Amino acid sequence: MCMEPEPQAGSAGSSAPRRGFSSAEQQRIIAEYENSSREERDSILRREGLAQHAARIATLDLRRLGYSSPIPIALLADTAAALLADEFQVGDDHELIKAVSRAVCERADQQPDGQFPPSVPAPSSTSYHPGDCPDEDILRARCYYVPPAGFWEAVSRHAQTAEDLRAMGRSAASRLRLRYADQLYRRAGNAGSAEAWWDLARLREEAGDVDGAKNLYLQAAAAGSPQALSHLAELREKAGDVDGAKNLYLQAADAGDEDALGEVTRLYEEAGDPDGAEQVAQRAADSGDAGPLISLALMRERAGDGESAERLYRRALDTGDTYALWDLARLREEAGDRAGAEQFARQALRSGKSAVMRKLAIFREDADDLDGAESLYREVGAAGDPNTSYDLSRIREKVGDPDGAEEIARQAVESGDSDPLWHLGRMRANDDNYASGKELYLLACDAGNSEAMRSLGWMLEREGDLAGAEQYYRQAKDAGNSDGFWDLARLREEAGDPDEAEDIARQAAESGDTRILWHLALFRGKGEDPDGGERLALLVTDAGDTRALRELAEGHKDPRWENLLRFGLDPDGRFSDPWW
Repeated sequence: MCMEPEPQAGSAGSSAPRRGFSSAEQQRIIAEYENSSREERDSILRREGLAQHAARIATLDLRRLGYSSPIPIALLADTAAALLADEFQVGDDHELIKAVSRAVCERADQQPDGQFPPSVPAPSSTSYHPGDCPDEDILRARCYYVPPAGFWEAVSRHAQTAEDLRAMGRSAASRLRLRYADQLYRRAGNAGSAEAWWDLARLREEAGDVDGAKNLYLQAAAAGSPQALSHLAELREKAGDVDGAKNLYLQAADAGDEDALGEVTRLYEEAGDPDGAEQVAQRAADSGDAGPLISLALMRERAGDGESAERLYRRALDTGDTYALWDLARLREEAGDRAGAEQFARQALRSGKSAVMRKLAIFREDADDLDGAESLYREVGAAGDPNTSYDLSRIREKVGDPDGAEEIARQAVESGDSDPLWHLGRMRANDDNYASGKELYLLACDAGNSEAMRSLGWMLEREGDLAGAEQYYRQAKDAGNSDGFWDLARLREEAGDPDEAEDIARQAAESGDTRILWHLALFRGKGEDPDGGERLALLVTDAGDTRALRELAEGHKDPRWENLLRFGLDPDGRFSDPWW
């Protein structure tokens, strides 16, 4: 039986979700439970809401780590028990934990349609995600929490779909819990997921297990993984077996790799068989992918065969791929046929694709044909493209008409687009016209442009006005600009306030952006605080981002750190002993 519990739990008589138990509460409950009769123990479980609390956190962790299917009762009970044991710091075999596991099973089994807890209706869709839960604070608090071994083992035992096993394996891998990623990927592969074998092969290759990775790539290819087939084709090509590579790429294409026919096209062309290359490219186009035709046209163009290139671009266009219009326009422009280039650009414009004419305008602007570029930008704007205000403002600035440039940018603000004002400010600041640049930044800031807030903060920081810089970095952060988090964290770090820098980085990570914590870890680890950098690298790894830890480990002198990338971490964060 499967269930889809809404994680809502609390103490008896309370409808508010319980966020956890303090250390004192845990000790009190354990002591009281151990010194009570059977009847009293049942009363303690009900009074404290332990089964509801354990089921809640189990559901939250399963969902945030990627388990999307209805949750089997056995999985809920075992993960709930493992998490509660970890929270209360007792063994999985403690009588309290076993009692909670039984209570979760009993309560779930008693509810119609698997509704548990009974006071909350079951979600209408199996796509429930814990972000739908009204108490986001619990999720943020669990951002850095890695469940114990018993949790991962329960998933491996009870998960019923290859998709869930693979998703949970990826969550384990993204936290460098490689032992459990290996276990879950294998279960997913045996349950029919060819891509799980591919994931495991890459994991082993990253860990330095070359032979093991090779065998797993073969296993993934045999199971039908298009990525694995293409990877093996690449290896065959490097070994000089071009025919073998072609065959594997063709198998990969049949298995669903959208890029494989492009590789076969390239191999035929490089082998001096242009007809074979065109046949394969046409096969892809007939299946709705004109990419190989365009790639082949580019190869011919680079080889100096412009006539053949144009013919292939036209064939791509005949299949309905309007992206070829830019290449045709570019060829005509380079050949000096400006009217022909504009004809293709207008054809794209009539199809609703203004990018071709805009790229042609940029092409002319880069060639210092500002009048010709401005004419095309105006045509794009007249066709309804809302993004040409910056282009026209920039052209006016370049031709020496700053008032005209500002007028266009200000008109854009009135239409709700403050980016042209910000870009114009950058142009002037980069041309050492700081006073005018700052004025334009301020106007863009007033219009709510968070990039202008960052730019103004950077300008003030360079001028030594750190208080002013901080003010605008904070405004950018509060406006939701993720890079503003890093600007502010870096400024506080450099100002000697590492605690606030870390708080800012944590805020971003808890909102789903781990980049700031990753950057701060490297900032410290490669600077004057290597221990602090390692601590943050481990923290952001627990949040699902291994980049900082991998980068620090690669340059570490301690051999334990080399093993870290091979064997990973235990759930509690300790370096794993060799296990393969």
